[in-house]
Amino acid sequence: MLPHEIDPESGARMVGGEIPDWSEPAASPSAALGALVAAAARDLPTDARILLAGMPAVSLGAHLPAGAAAHRLVRGLPDARALTGSAEMAAGGVIAGGLDRLAAQGDTFDLVVAVGGPEATCSPDSTVADATDWVRLVLGLAGDSGRVVASLSNPTGMDRFLDIAVPDPASGWSVTDAVDGAPTAPPTPARLAELDDVEVLAAWPDAAAPSVVLTAGDLTDASGPAQAAVASLAARAEGRTALRDVWATAERLLDAGLGLPLAPAWVVTRHVALPASALPHPAGSRLLESELRRAVAGPGRERLRELVEAYAAWPQAPSDVRDVLVRPDGGLAALGEDRDGRATEAGHADPVDPDDHSGHTAAVRHGLSGFAQRVCADGAAGLWSAPTTDDVVRDLLAMAGVEGSAAPTAELDSRPAPTSRSAEANRLHDAEAALDETRRKVSWLEGTLRARDRRIRTLERSIAIESSTAYKVVHQLGRPVPALKRRARSFLDRHSGA
Repeated sequence: MLPHEIDPESGARMVGGEIPDWSEPAASPSAALGALVAAAARDLPTDARILLAGMPAVSLGAHLPAGAAAHRLVRGLPDARALTGSAEMAAGGVIAGGLDRLAAQGDTFDLVVAVGGPEATCSPDSTVADATDWVRLVLGLAGDSGRVVASLSNPTGMDRFLDIAVPDPASGWSVTDAVDGAPTAPPTPARLAELDDVEVLAAWPDAAAPSVVLTAGDLTDASGPAQAAVASLAARAEGRTALRDVWATAERLLDAGLGLPLAPAWVVTRHVALPASALPHPAGSRLLESELRRAVAGPGRERLRELVEAYAAWPQAPSDVRDVLVRPDGGLAALGEDRDGRATEAGHADPVDPDDHSGHTAAVRHGLSGFAQRVCADGAAGLWSAPTTDDVVRDLLAMAGVEGSAAPTAELDSRPAPTSRSAEANRLHDAEAALDETRRKVSWLEGTLRARDRRIRTLERSIAIESSTAYKVVHQLGRPVPALKRRARSFLDRHSGA
């Protein structure tokens, strides 16, 4: 290895394509990818060579066997220097540069974990044409018998056309979209599956830190894994404006068998014995959020009332009932929450004291208020002609037998939710028209005030002149003499009598 291939400040190996003054965004460890990495590293020899490519992959090092020699590859030179100062790097090494540059040097590994696709791992001037070529590149780094766990974004995933995809800052360094200017076809599960003995999994809601990773078979199980995928995507969309109702659209696409080709991201594995799906709710159960959304879409209220009554009884129900009522809250958490509105670390709420009716009602009010806010924001409350969150909360609380309003537990937006994109556009146009009218009124009032100010200044000047001594003298000189006035009056009297 040549001396210039070593960073003198950190000792990291430099393979080319490193970015001198930029750091990758902080990565949140993914439990789903962590389970796959642990399964892939199982039974590897103690001297196995492992590569973790990308900052999200580096965060998965905790799932490797103790003492495993893992090489960490990052593009940002500051990240490489920070990693070399970590004690856990002693067993492996740090590589600065692009994954494509490392592959060009002929290195091979027993296990390759690459997260984020070409836009997050390759050098800025990479000639990797598309995601399929990137997967082929990763497979080459693993050799013929090496194991692979590689995640990549789906450029035609449902999060894209719902407009809830979160831009990856790392993708800003990817400047090559095609080779020689020729457009490339987007990757598909079928094209990826044509590669050497790989399996393609669906990752939700993104490639960097998916919370749910499922096989094509799992996605057909509408009562369990598929609901977890929908919930993770809905949690990603919470608080954002989507083009369509995220929950309902995702469910329809999964029911149509499009869960794998339209997944937000994919995970490609090779020679990995997949672990069993681990879901935070019992197999065979459905998410109450999904059932409630179907009910509020119409046509009748009987099913909605039944579900709301079941939810209202949840905090005081036996544990086996509490376990099957779950909803998304960032990840997946029990539908009922503790009296402070926070889910516990285990993903289930603390049991509510049966004798504490105030805690019971507060939990129910909080949960129903949050649900009402979500469906109104999505325009999914079809049972109401012009729904506002206050209207929906009022009706739901009445069905649950809970008194009061949502004001003490949630700040809700009481504007009518748009029922479609065109309705939202019309509302925006009306708001802009009203703003223009207000501006015209303000301009007219300002002109009126300026004219009044000019009149006041003119009157002030007149008063100042009339009160001066010179004006008074001139005014007196211009008046007729009193004697002359008497003679004129006498003359007029005589001639008028004649």
